[in-house]
Amino acid sequence: MAVWLAAASPAHADLWSLESSVESRLETNDNVNLVKHSPGTVNSLSLSTAIGATRRVENMATRLGLNATKVSQSGRGTNDRVDGRINLSQTLSLESDDFDVSAGYSQDFNNVVQTADVALSPGQRRTTTLAGSWSHSITERLTSSAQVSRNETRYGQAVSNASDYTDTTFGGGLSYRLTEIDALNLQLSHSEYRPVSLGNRSSTDQWSLGVSHQWSERSSSSVSLGSYRTRTDATALALVCPVDAALCRAGLVPFIVVRESVSSAATGLQYSASYSYQLDEVSALSFSASRSQRPGGSGSVQRNDVVNLSASHSFSETWGGVLSYNMSRTSGPIAGSGGALNVGESRQRSFAMSLSRQLADDLTLGLSYQLTQANNVGPSNSAQSSSVSVSLRYAFPTFDASR
Repeated sequence: MAVWLAAASPAHADLWSLESSVESRLETNDNVNLVKHSPGTVNSLSLSTAIGATRRVENMATRLGLNATKVSQSGRGTNDRVDGRINLSQTLSLESDDFDVSAGYSQDFNNVVQTADVALSPGQRRTTTLAGSWSHSITERLTSSAQVSRNETRYGQAVSNASDYTDTTFGGGLSYRLTEIDALNLQLSHSEYRPVSLGNRSSTDQWSLGVSHQWSERSSSSVSLGSYRTRTDATALALVCPVDAALCRAGLVPFIVVRESVSSAATGLQYSASYSYQLDEVSALSFSASRSQRPGGSGSVQRNDVVNLSASHSFSETWGGVLSYNMSRTSGPIAGSGGALNVGESRQRSFAMSLSRQLADDLTLGLSYQLTQANNVGPSNSAQSSSVSVSLRYAFPTFDASR
């Protein structure tokens, strides 16, 4: 499809741009693996690099993004590693249609509350993603869209009770511009969750209807409401009598153990809400909350509740600060006795504050503190960690060229 997009674009002058940066960070964490009984403080030294390259013509753009971080740790419970992400995307804009295809691969440590699978303990996670989307302008106000994506997630051996999985989603929607500041959106989707080995196969249908509003130049909000229906197919062990049941109950014939299918269906409410407000030129507030169904590494589709709050303020032209609160709560079916599917819940939340100092136009010093709390992460675990870090980031000048 990317070849077709490239061939569909007429010849025009190419515009190239390259952005890059490098960052070094030193962090001290009293429970880096977020376990119930910490083995001790771990010091981490990381070196990161980020590169973004873009090629543009009149109606088409190709972008390559690359991020890589080498982490070296000292102390008990250390885990030297390399985290990173690479993504390639292609866009094409025609008179009434927009196309977008992308492919990506990431490797992280599953330890950031906003993106972590909180039902699992921290550990290496690898994700491969393929996605495509198309939007069509039916009228000046009405736009239709369609999306398809496939995600493959694999976990390292250090992540206990994790199940590798594949999730495929396709859907579509309509967007209607009510006024210049109001928009109405309808979204439908269907997803197929397939664990690689252990776990429950499931299918989820969901829909949502949302509205967004620009209150002023400083504030905006959006709200959506919908529902989901998830069908889960699992297997369980059961005792079966090969002959008449009375003979087994009398002890004349032994029961045999067989594996049988257990199915269940769940429906529920899903929603999302966001609000941002620019208090003045140097202060801003933002809030978001959502509930949705998403795939997870615990072997089932999970209901995920997320809350994010942040406040930022610039004390001067060179000093700035951010306060944030993030919460992620996951609940999903787990195998119980007699083949029953019970509901298990895990939660993580973090409180963070950071300061940044612009030492030069391209050099930034950062200081941060974060407190992370977890409940029932992994096998019936509760834990807490505190971390302090200092970082130095250098952004290279942007390179622009045309041909």
